[in-house]
Amino acid sequence: LCLKVQLKPMIMTESIDYIAHRMSSVGGKLNTFTEDALQLIANATKGVPRKINGLCFRSMLAAVNKEEKIIGANVVREVHASELP
Repeated sequence: LCLKVQLKPMIMTESIDYIAHRMSSVGGKLNTFTEDALQLIANATKGVPRKINGLCFRSMLAAVNKEEKIIGANVVREVHASELP
């Protein structure tokens, strides 16, 4: 028996809702990210959950290293740019 499951990418609002859910499940708040940062994450990851998780995590680490409490689009942009080939 072989079962194949394929998730379709999420649209912008679904991606932001997904981030909100993930943040609340660990006791965090969505307002940790600015609105511009959330939109950039959704666009950069094309709504793929695995990519959203990774970019959010790496952006949070970068913000901690910069001693920033709010993650803005500038942090997300820097992290995403550093991952491009």
